[in-house]
Amino acid sequence: MHHQFAPWMVASLLTLASTARASPPGEAAPPSAPILSYEASYLDAQPREFSLAPVSGAAIRYDGWSNVRGVARFTFWWPVIRRGSLVFISASEVDNSGNRFVGLAPFTVLNIAPKDGYVEFLVNVDWGSSLRISTDFLVINP
Repeated sequence: MHHQFAPWMVASLLTLASTARASPPGEAAPPSAPILSYEASYLDAQPREFSLAPVSGAAIRYDGWSNVRGVARFTFWWPVIRRGSLVFISASEVDNSGNRFVGLAPFTVLNIAPKDGYVEFLVNVDWGSSLRISTDFLVINP
């Protein structure tokens, strides 16, 4: 699918690209840096071949991780997880009532390792103080 962009859109994108800079690893972007937002639709995605082989899956949320700062190791026990499971994890900031929200602290989920009955993973909370986080787990068992 080919898209045509108006000249003002191209100029805006070029200006944005020329002014954007990445922060060195471990260093947060300056507070005055704009937060970029991105949006996409499945209609613009390139189709890929896939299989609809029989699979089973489950999803669950856990809001009880408190006082997380820097890189932390987690273990989440759940009988549906097997060594061969595909485990997808997301992490978000959560208030004391369990409501997730998008704050300014960068969160990164790292090194997901499913085992029989549990999953081990790392989360990096790149913030100056400890935060309470929520994790969502999606498990697919082929």
